[in-house]
Amino acid sequence: MLIRFCASLVLLALLTPASLLADPVPAANAALTVTLVNGSYVIAPPGSRLLLRIPENHLAPGGGPDSPAYFELSSSTPNLIVTGWFEPAVSYEGAQKLWKGDVKAMTDGGLPAPKNIVFLKRGPWEIISYHIPLPQGTSAHLRAELVQAGTWLDLHLSITSGQPVAAAREKLLAVLQGITVEEK
Repeated sequence: MLIRFCASLVLLALLTPASLLADPVPAANAALTVTLVNGSYVIAPPGSRLLLRIPENHLAPGGGPDSPAYFELSSSTPNLIVTGWFEPAVSYEGAQKLWKGDVKAMTDGGLPAPKNIVFLKRGPWEIISYHIPLPQGTSAHLRAELVQAGTWLDLHLSITSGQPVAAAREKLLAVLQGITVEEK
């Protein structure tokens, strides 16, 4: 329970002020849709030409900020959370600047400093990988950024477990590899 609570705190801290204040993808007050189709969640934001497909893998839609540009999927076995924002491409200022804002949000929120920070490029994704040490285990995270068809897609994947950090990171990278982005 403590691990899930800590993971939730980390997730909330990473909702950077820039993300919260940025204008969502234009949509006449319509929210994005999350639909289960053939074993994958199809996420369709209004006003964007992108569709996101995430394999179900025991995930279920969850709550989160009331925004037409935000989604959350989570699973308790494993303790996996996938969240994301669809924003206008012009809002993206690069992974380094995003990371600076994330670290500030974490430290301002009283969270432990992130460890093992690695910037990666996998396919079209710019990735920031890190973990937060917990009293029992670790909370491994990926921030994955993609700009395509006028949209910035900001994904945050996290898994909280007792497994080694490297194993948790590989599991998250495997989840990301299964996610596809398509143009409508």
